[in-house]
Amino acid sequence: MAKRNDMLGATHNETVIGSSVKLRGNLQSDGDISVDGQMIGNIKGGGHVTLGVNSQVTGHVTGVSVVVAGRLEGNVIAADSASIAASG
Repeated sequence: MAKRNDMLGATHNETVIGSSVKLRGNLQSDGDISVDGQMIGNIKGGGHVTLGVNSQVTGHVTGVSVVVAGRLEGNVIAADSASIAASG
């Protein structure tokens, strides 16, 4: 999957899964990951991992920092910080 910022020539490394996306499988990136869609599988980010308010994730999430604002059925492993928003 091409990263949005790579296509634009920017140096920031972020993978975005939009709210209309349904994904089955594991997702791994050296950069930041933002998920606002539905996903069944594990997420492993080398930076910040954000599960947006519309996200529905079944799997384990790993990152430097993890923010859960949607629904998560799985474990979180964060090297630095983990937080759950009121909507999470």
